Amino acid sequence: MAEAEKKSPFSEAELKHIAKEKVLQKLGFKIHFLAFIGVNLALLVINYLTGLATVWFVYPLAGWFIGIAAHCAYYNVYSHGVTGGQRIGLIMDATVYAASVPALLAINYFSGFGYWWFLWPACFWLLGVIIQAVVYKKSVPKSDASGEKKSWLDRSVENELAKAKRNQGGS
Repeated sequence: MAEAEKKSPFSEAELKHIAKEKVLQKLGFKIHFLAFIGVNLALLVINYLTGLATVWFVYPLAGWFIGIAAHCAYYNVYSHGVTGGQRIGLIMDATVYAASVPALLAINYFSGFGYWWFLWPACFWLLGVIIQAVVYKKSVPKSDASGEKKSWLDRSVENELAKAKRNQGGS
C-alpha cells in the first residue's frame, strides 16, 4: 500500500488539534526564549552600570536557564510524539538535571565560596536520574519466548504464577 493511502488512527479533527497544539507549543517556547534573552541582557546591563563588584545577574540567569531547558524538553517531547509517563519523566528529569548542574556551578562560582557545594546536589540528583533510568529500562516491554511483548511486571507475574502452579502440582 502506498504511503499516502495509509489510514491514520486519528480523525481529521484530531489531527488538526494536534497540529494546532504543536504550533502553539512552538510559539510559547519562542516567546519564553525571547523574554529570557531580553530580560537577562537587561539585567547584565544593569549589573554592569551599577558596578561589577558583585556579579549578581548570573543568579536569575541560572534559574531561568533551568526553566528554558525544561520548556524546550517539554516542546521536544510533545512535538516528537513521545508517549509513556515513565519515558517522558525520564527525559524531563535528565534534561532539567543537565541544565541545573551548570546553573548550580555558576551560582557556586560567582558566590565566591571556596567550597564546591554544588557537587552534593549534582551527585545525588544524578544518582536519582540513574535509578529512574534503570527502573524505566526494566519496565520497557520485551519479547518473551512466544514473541509477545510484555513488561517486566507482566513477565514477573507470569513467572510467579508458573512457580505457584508447579508448587501446587507437586503437593
